[in-house]
Amino acid sequence: MNIVTKSAFDRAQKRQLTGSFGAAWRPTDERSRLMRQWTVSYAEVFRDKFGVSFNYGHQPVDSLIDGATQLHQNLPNTVEGPAYTYSFNMRDSSNKRTRWGGGLKFDFKHSDSSRFFANVIMNKHDEHTNSREATWSTAQNVATVGPNGTFTNNNHIIPGYTENMTEWRPLANSTVQPQGFATQKIGKAWNFQIGGVHRYENLDINYDAYHSNSKTIYPGNKRFTLVARGIGMRIDRKDERFKPDLTQISGPDMTRISSYTDNNYNIASSSGVDEYWGSSIDVKKRFATVVPTYLKGGLRWREQTRNLTNTPWTGRYTGTNYAELLNPDTRNTIHGG
Repeated sequence: MNIVTKSAFDRAQKRQLTGSFGAAWRPTDERSRLMRQWTVSYAEVFRDKFGVSFNYGHQPVDSLIDGATQLHQNLPNTVEGPAYTYSFNMRDSSNKRTRWGGGLKFDFKHSDSSRFFANVIMNKHDEHTNSREATWSTAQNVATVGPNGTFTNNNHIIPGYTENMTEWRPLANSTVQPQGFATQKIGKAWNFQIGGVHRYENLDINYDAYHSNSKTIYPGNKRFTLVARGIGMRIDRKDERFKPDLTQISGPDMTRISSYTDNNYNIASSSGVDEYWGSSIDVKKRFATVVPTYLKGGLRWREQTRNLTNTPWTGRYTGTNYAELLNPDTRNTIHGG
């Protein structure tokens, strides 16, 4: 990329050193950890001819998210309700994103009107997410009850639901699916640039050439889902609209690992590599007229190549002992601290 950076000659002092340090922490959230952030910047001019500029920064940020999603019957506009609830999802996610990088620039002042420079910039990114969620869902059909009080079909929603309460029968499509997934994103980019700047009385000339390469890698975003079927549920929003009470009313005990008879395991691995070559020249000619007038023109050339990979994988755990997969540490933690 064609990047314009500050020169050591742009500063009022011949030597400048600055820095900053900070931290972020959410003391009321047990998932939060202290995130230390800092920057440093240095610039100096030697013998009025040579300039050096350096800057570097390190910034980790965590994002702690929990939420819930409810899906309700879609009624015509002319129908007031009630509408049953056929799906409920709740999730807890922790994300740690760290960015670090900086730049180094050398300047040579040939004269008061001409300067040459070389510049390198590095940026890196590392991101981890751990998330746990569970989804309760059933089919969107309402059962009917005969005169003797027994169900006359295999539909799932029990009649008598209200705006705040829905019950499901323990049939095959009434499921609970807990899942855990972990993601990682690795990014790195380098930019190399050389160029010159010329400032004459009525003429400005800037030119440069650059090479950039960047890489984004998802080494393996993993998601494992367990499935228990025949789970009869009651979803009741009597006290809290967005955090209803969930009560199992029938079917295999969803708190026992042995009730989960199906699963799927997905791994998404991909990467993208971009490489740029380019150069540019800009010329500005000023004219001594009553009204300030100038002409400006330039040329730019850029070449880009991109290489993408995508190798997803889907499978199933075929064993019978899910208990051996359980981690005794139930906290939602993030890789790498």
